[in-house]
Amino acid sequence: MSLSFNVPPLPPIIDLHVNLSRWPFRRLPDDEPALLVKRLRAHGVVRALASSFDGLLHLDLPAVNRRLVTECAQVAPGFLTPVGAINLTLPNWEADVAWCGRTPAVAGVRVWPGYHTVQWTDPRWDELAQLCVEHTLLLQIVMRLEDARTEHPRFQSQPMDLKPMPAWLSRHPQLRVVLINPGRDVPVTTAAELAAAGQVYFEIGMIEGTGGLATYLQKVPAERVVFGSHLPFFYIEAATLRLHESDLGEQILQMICQKNAERLLQRDRGALD
Repeated sequence: MSLSFNVPPLPPIIDLHVNLSRWPFRRLPDDEPALLVKRLRAHGVVRALASSFDGLLHLDLPAVNRRLVTECAQVAPGFLTPVGAINLTLPNWEADVAWCGRTPAVAGVRVWPGYHTVQWTDPRWDELAQLCVEHTLLLQIVMRLEDARTEHPRFQSQPMDLKPMPAWLSRHPQLRVVLINPGRDVPVTTAAELAAAGQVYFEIGMIEGTGGLATYLQKVPAERVVFGSHLPFFYIEAATLRLHESDLGEQILQMICQKNAERLLQRDRGALD
């Protein structure tokens, strides 16, 4: 299915949130890697950070991450950048982070704490932050993947208590974090507090509602907002139209589409060189 709208072109886009492999509960449009890359490029994306849906339910995450790195290199080298899947509830997760840190192609790691049920008071968050800083890895934290009303009854996300998060961020000032799909889970006032506490960026995939993004930008610095499509779960047009309807101006559009991501990724071991 293809959607088309009569809107002006956006600046070149770095998409910080796409996934390879299969969504566990149904087939999605463009869930073949070549089709996903074609869709991204057709909408002006020049680079995309990709993790794997397999990270949600698979227990062998080393195999998941090896497949991810291989697939990115085979399908779209230099375009798809792997982001390793980490599950803090599994044994030896620290070795998975270290492997990502030793693998030059990998820019960061992605976690799903609402699905793997790890609250901010858990000491594993400090261990994860330290490892990410040690290995110069970006940390992507997925707040949710879909509306709670449509979740599978056996796989429902748990709300995260964000009150301990500012203190956690302040303990790790060198840590680079992207909150994926903040939306309703991270109200704009909370987002402003988090932005002040550390190097936190907010991806736009589920910042919804008329004027929702513009409202977010009233409290959150534009320098901390980045583009994410949530492809293939969402249509990429949902994210691009969010930018158009917000009437942000060319400078802020460039920041959200590309400039902020470039600054965020400049320490990913030379991948932008």
